Amino acid sequence: MDVLTETASASMHITICWQSDNVTHEDHFLADDVNMWRDIFPDLIRLKLIGMKVGDTITQSISANEILNYNQTSTLSLPLSCWQPPTDRIKAKYPLAGRYYPQGFLHGVTGVYPQTVTPMRVITINNETITIDRHHPLHDRQLDIEIE
Repeated sequence: MDVLTETASASMHITICWQSDNVTHEDHFLADDVNMWRDIFPDLIRLKLIGMKVGDTITQSISANEILNYNQTSTLSLPLSCWQPPTDRIKAKYPLAGRYYPQGFLHGVTGVYPQTVTPMRVITINNETITIDRHHPLHDRQLDIEIE
């Protein structure tokens, strides 16, 4: 393959950097068999990838919201009785504000099942209610992406 086309496959080294509070994060991923026809990229990145040659590098800053594409209600206030983690996880018996947990710890929420591992963050908790944020932890973060 001389040039990456819309029907080609390729190996890519993907680096994603983002900032949270006072910490800079950098994650590396070797995508061994990216299929340009099957795999999904944001349009800005896809357009830069098409036509790349071996050894070329592209960079793009993008909001994580464009990749995560969440349209669900972000925060929910629920009765505390909805908090029902699996019984074998005693440490999570009572939720802590600020912590992330699998959404499957909730009972009676539409679209959430005990097997749901999508993260949620507990915002506040009192004797009667729990308020959670269902957005991905990278929601509202700016991502700097480099692909080689």
